[in-house]
Amino acid sequence: MRVLAIIALALIGGISIGKLTGSRQISESVDHFGPFTEVEGFDEEQLPAYLSSLIPDAVGKIEVIGEKEFDFGVMHRNTEGEHAFKIRNVGTGPLRMKVTGSTCKCTVGELENESLAPGESSEIKLTWKTRSSSAEFAQTATIQTNDPENIELKLTVHGALVESLLTEPTDWSVGNVTSGEPIELKLTAYSYDAAPIEIVSAEFLDAPVQELAEIHWTERKPDEKTDGKHHAASQVFEFDVKVHPGLRQGAMNHLMRVNYKSEDLEEVNPSFDINLSGKIVGPLRLLGGSKLEQSEKGGGGGYRFNFGTVRKGDPGDERIHLVIRGKEYDDLVVKIGEIKPDNVFAVSFGEENRRGSLRSIPIDIKIKPEAPVGIVRGIKSLDTGYVMLEPQNSQLSPLKLWLTVEVTAVDN
Repeated sequence: MRVLAIIALALIGGISIGKLTGSRQISESVDHFGPFTEVEGFDEEQLPAYLSSLIPDAVGKIEVIGEKEFDFGVMHRNTEGEHAFKIRNVGTGPLRMKVTGSTCKCTVGELENESLAPGESSEIKLTWKTRSSSAEFAQTATIQTNDPENIELKLTVHGALVESLLTEPTDWSVGNVTSGEPIELKLTAYSYDAAPIEIVSAEFLDAPVQELAEIHWTERKPDEKTDGKHHAASQVFEFDVKVHPGLRQGAMNHLMRVNYKSEDLEEVNPSFDINLSGKIVGPLRLLGGSKLEQSEKGGGGGYRFNFGTVRKGDPGDERIHLVIRGKEYDDLVVKIGEIKPDNVFAVSFGEENRRGSLRSIPIDIKIKPEAPVGIVRGIKSLDTGYVMLEPQNSQLSPLKLWLTVEVTAVDN
């Protein structure tokens, strides 16, 4: 009995202590957070209005005059930039601000004033250095404010990074150009070098194209209205290029190289290239079987004829046709020009046929008996096998026919 009495007393004591402790914790919570009151008829739709009522009437409100993101345009790599964002306090109380962070150490945000009275304006200045190796840059500064609706404000500057020189356009794509017509081109080069540069020369790398080309350039000062995103360039060069008629028909791909110099550049012969691509089209066409195809590869243009394999001594006679369209070309004379190699191929015209304004002239191509054993490839990179068809007394471009053959020994 004595043991049971002790257990009962222990239970009663524990319950009493627990109630006393719980009551004390509730009382402390009410003193810290409360007192708590129950509002009758209050639902979740009334919560926003209730929270707004807790905000003081006299608060600062930040307004960015302009955009929060600014397109700086083009910058030269490893240079410093600066931009100031304008802000205004459109609230009814003081606006307090503090720069709390940036995207990297190269971005620095500076506040002209850390506190603005209602109606006052100020600037937030961002400075940075373009150390990125990519083609674009973006820097962000974070501003902390006491504006309840804009506790944290992010301001961003972005733009493009360029090397010492940038061109507009980056290349020339002229599409189809009628044979006998000149090609007129324009190019603007922007220098972002701190030290002045001097254009030394400009020329096409293909000699036949350069012989037909006139290239002139002038220097002028950058202009924000004219140059847009390139207004920060240190120098601007305008190029006028004219390629006179004479390019052969077919696809074309020609590089123009501009050489320049600057005392600050480590390169011995700095230069930049711009490519001219398109197609010379005209009234001259070649028609043939499956061995004839129009050449669009390698920038050579014209047509390509593949004899395949021919045994030494076999003439391998082949015939294709030169077609001339248009009444204005009724009297056009076409002659066979250079044949290469001339110890392999023999080329001659057959009897011409006319149907109205359409003229068809057979072209007979043979392999000479003395042709050496080996492969002749008619492609521009090797420039070994071709025949030139040259219009006379006309601005029409010559037509190049590439020739390919493999001459094998008789016992093969």
